[in-house]
Amino acid sequence: MTQANTVEELHNRAHRAALQAEGENHWWDGSLETGLAAAAGALHPPGASRRIGELGLEGLRKWLDDGDVRAIGEDAAALALGAFAAERLGDGARRFREAALRTLEKVVREAKAPVAPLHLALAAWALRQILPVTDKSPWPELHEKFDQLPITGADSLLVGYGKLLATKEPDARQLARMLQEIPDVDPSEYAILLWALWSGSLLLAELVEDGDPDLEVVRKRRDEVFDAVCVEIRHADVLVEAADDFEPFPDDDRPDFIPQPPDTFEMLMLDLALSRDITGEPLRTPSEVDIVVARRNNWAILFATGSLELVAIVSTALAVVVARFYYEARFGIVFGTGMSTFAALTFPALRVWNIVEKSHWPRRSILDATFTLLLLGVAIVVNWAPKKPLVEMSEFSTIAIGLGGSLGLALLLAVVRLLIEGRKPS
Repeated sequence: MTQANTVEELHNRAHRAALQAEGENHWWDGSLETGLAAAAGALHPPGASRRIGELGLEGLRKWLDDGDVRAIGEDAAALALGAFAAERLGDGARRFREAALRTLEKVVREAKAPVAPLHLALAAWALRQILPVTDKSPWPELHEKFDQLPITGADSLLVGYGKLLATKEPDARQLARMLQEIPDVDPSEYAILLWALWSGSLLLAELVEDGDPDLEVVRKRRDEVFDAVCVEIRHADVLVEAADDFEPFPDDDRPDFIPQPPDTFEMLMLDLALSRDITGEPLRTPSEVDIVVARRNNWAILFATGSLELVAIVSTALAVVVARFYYEARFGIVFGTGMSTFAALTFPALRVWNIVEKSHWPRRSILDATFTLLLLGVAIVVNWAPKKPLVEMSEFSTIAIGLGGSLGLALLLAVVRLLIEGRKPS
């Protein structure tokens, strides 16, 4: 999330657009839009900002009184959002709740027309806020209904998210994986993605501890979509003007694409997604999240490095045993073989370790020491070839001390180098 793109900036714009879109009798473009206005307004703090929720709920109440509710997904979602708003505002929640449950049951059991995954996902999200998820109707039927819905584009995320919302105890890892796999969508669906990712990140935060790597990745994906929404909204008007003026004589055979600013539905979805009760958690910028994600990746790299180094140690031990007991090599040859084997097999471990971009450990000096160890090992083997006199272990102490001192000096110089560069060794 860039510094220029703030939640308050986008939220204020979405809220103003939602207020301006109010029609006659406190009705927006349709039942779903009116339900979104009621739910989004109910999530605002008391005062003028909550007025849109009160107006939306009043419009839904008149709609319900007139008996215009249909057994379709859009109306089921509108009633569920209305029930949520009524619960929050303390105004006729029972009536809306009963109507929402009754309509939702008809939709999942009897609806002949295709049902949009967004409608059922919104209904599941709204009802989950005010009712416990149980084994009683309509939750089991709603859960099964998601398996029958299309899974193309944004629907692939909404189906998975809605199914988990209709689950009594959703699996945290399954929820995280589903939210992390953002499908390729048209910019007009960015607001839907933002709502799903933001509300989904709150649900995931209830299931895992703060700082969980999967949660951080979901927050990063959410902030990336947020930035994309800001770009689309901020430049929508400019893009329309540029498209109109760029080609005054367009080719009639080629269809024109003129970017359009977000419509009422998109702005209401943004208003819902960015309401204070949803965005009240600490925000994380992508750069902050990158640190957590990189740290998780670093653990895997360090594990691989340690595994390769373990292979080097085991291989060195096997080489020493074979040289000493199978070939009955002299001590100098055995020692040199062990040094050479260990150094040669340490290079791959250092190569993997080097994938970690930042580390306080002096890898460059360890590389120098490993290369020195390899050269010394080879030199010892050559020096104590079969024609050379036998050298006992007691006579080899001078060489061992010399090697240990050289390697220790190399590591000491590495620490000094870190201090000079302004870093502290781990």
